[in-house]
Amino acid sequence: MGTGRSLVIEHAAVCTGWDTKNPPAGLKRDGPSMVFQFVTHAFAVSVIDYLGTLIQGGYLCLPSEGQLQNDMAGAIRPLGATVITMTPSIARILDPG
Repeated sequence: MGTGRSLVIEHAAVCTGWDTKNPPAGLKRDGPSMVFQFVTHAFAVSVIDYLGTLIQGGYLCLPSEGQLQNDMAGAIRPLGATVITMTPSIARILDPG
């Protein structure tokens, strides 16, 4: 097993990085975004999904592990997700049907 890593983001950095007037890519300026939390909580990009979304007044869509593993497309629709951060390999196999 590898060595665990941690991420520390200071309050000032968060406030500067996610100014409410300049939302992160994909987040709406004119209404709440529904961000589907696909990325595992162990990766730094999950912090962007969490904090960036909440600072902008968006909502986090949190599927169960079973939904992520067995029917991700089926989990996206009922949660009303409008933004998803994922790898190209996952995007290629996802069937929005």
